[in-house]
Amino acid sequence: MGGFEKDSGYGNDIKAAALGSLSGQSFYEVLEISHDASRIQIREAYIRLKNTYSQGNQALYSLISEEDAQESLDSLEEAYRVLYDDRLRKDYDQALLEAKSKRRGALDPFANDPKSVSLTEEPAAAIEGEEDVWGERKQAANKPRKETANTMRFAGSALSENIQEEISRIITQSEECEGSVLKALREVQGVSLDELQERTKVSLQYIIALENNDFHTLPSIVYVKGFLKILFQYLGVRTNTEQMIDKYLEYLKHWQKSKGIEQS
Repeated sequence: MGGFEKDSGYGNDIKAAALGSLSGQSFYEVLEISHDASRIQIREAYIRLKNTYSQGNQALYSLISEEDAQESLDSLEEAYRVLYDDRLRKDYDQALLEAKSKRRGALDPFANDPKSVSLTEEPAAAIEGEEDVWGERKQAANKPRKETANTMRFAGSALSENIQEEISRIITQSEECEGSVLKALREVQGVSLDELQERTKVSLQYIIALENNDFHTLPSIVYVKGFLKILFQYLGVRTNTEQMIDKYLEYLKHWQKSKGIEQS
């Protein structure tokens, strides 16, 4: 894990971290917090996620590899070290803002100078859906701030013993795997369609189509298989995943055959 102490390479380390967030996750996204989070919120998020990714969590390692969990822990430690330190956080914010502004400037030569934007003031919530200076989507003034993307690969409740029992019950009671099963797995965890789309990056249109067996809206089978694998993983399905995917695809192929559609 790279350090951010004040030495000759300090500035470059901060800038490298900020630039890396443009293609990956920012430290705020790693900790699942907003840019205006307090130090207490930063600490709480760190402890919660560290406990999730710590060794010995058998439910976790049934969903992701030990190596991936360790990589997430390393990113978590680095993000916490910077954001919990007020000085480092200020420098990181400045570097992050400048990196994002430069990217916008490359796309728009008339983009505003990043120095003209205040780091201490909340960007004006003008048009909902418009990006603010951090590259996040603005919410209307009367709506709650939307959380940043989740670094976890599964829903926060997926590791709960009670939820795992509910997941097993749903799977066991379902002779076929079709849209209603996917919907039940989502709803039993209180996961909204928007959350599922945001966390998995699967198109909302396709998620809705999968849940409603709206097969004519779906792309080719190879993509559907990939979508289902991602969705089932996020929803904490730990066993019989491949069988469930196969059953859904059989259901889809049967529909295609009944409609005289060439299978792809």
